[in-house]
Amino acid sequence: MADVVDFGSSRRTAADLLALLAGLHKAVEHACESAGIPLSSCRMEETGDGFLISAPEDVGRSAFAGVFLTDLNNELRHHNERHPPGAQIRLRLALNTGEVTRDANRAVSLGIIHTQRLLDSRPLRKAIESSTAVLAVIVSSAFYRDVVRQGEEFVPAAYWKVLVNIKQTRDYAWIRLLNDDVPPHRD
Repeated sequence: MADVVDFGSSRRTAADLLALLAGLHKAVEHACESAGIPLSSCRMEETGDGFLISAPEDVGRSAFAGVFLTDLNNELRHHNERHPPGAQIRLRLALNTGEVTRDANRAVSLGIIHTQRLLDSRPLRKAIESSTAVLAVIVSSAFYRDVVRQGEEFVPAAYWKVLVNIKQTRDYAWIRLLNDDVPPHRD
């Protein structure tokens, strides 16, 4: 699940928003392709200022933890180099795992709700706001334990543990800023 930072900012024009959304889709498609994630078998839902991707079980969770993040970050940076400030993208991304129930119009699960809480959490917002990173990632404790910690290619040392306390959610999660020039203030 992802959310564009300051999507509704008054500095953005309609043309900026269209360029931003086109760039975001292109970046996600390229990152999925590079990571071997068949986007055609995933369900991608627009959230207005971001998206939710639910992948089928045969897509390994590790596909989202390595090449996908690196390529998404690179694509966002490339987009930003070619566009004016109003069309530039800074993205908060939350990764989680769990069962999803679907009907013809939507996907629902407690895991999606938990992922939304991680995405909206103060620690993630504070991390990207106090940095120059274009991509801030938060992963659930289960995703960190079962995926990120299992391979050095996922750069587990770049993540730090935070407490997420929002609405009915009180849980630990792990944050990473990709290619940030200034280390964040870690509470």
